[in-house]
Amino acid sequence: MHSRFSRGTQDWQSLSIITSTLTAMNDGGSTALRLGTALLSGFVGISAGVTGYFKFRERGYNLQSTADEIEKHYNASQFMLDEYAGSDPNSPLSEDDRLRIFARFVERLKEEQRKRELQLEQSSSASEEHAG
Repeated sequence: MHSRFSRGTQDWQSLSIITSTLTAMNDGGSTALRLGTALLSGFVGISAGVTGYFKFRERGYNLQSTADEIEKHYNASQFMLDEYAGSDPNSPLSEDDRLRIFARFVERLKEEQRKRELQLEQSSSASEEHAG
């Protein structure tokens, strides 16, 4: 999903930049040209809004996924499930051990989230450089 979204965003941004440049180059000599310029300007505004909406939506999706994953592991830690149960059923992990495992997991997940955020920001700046 991410690569398809990123490619679509890059295409929208490229088209918006090209359209904006063509609109700025128009001297408005004829009525048809002025009408075309107004339509192109409207398109640029709409496409910028659509691009911003989907970037915001992807960011929200990433944050919600991270929160859901943390909640899942928190519950597993509390109920001693999966990796929080320990390898020996007769000797379960202590609460301190479970919390250490949980903390390591959360830190790794936070790092992944930061990387996704950075990637999202880099994809938009890279597409602006590519189009320009």
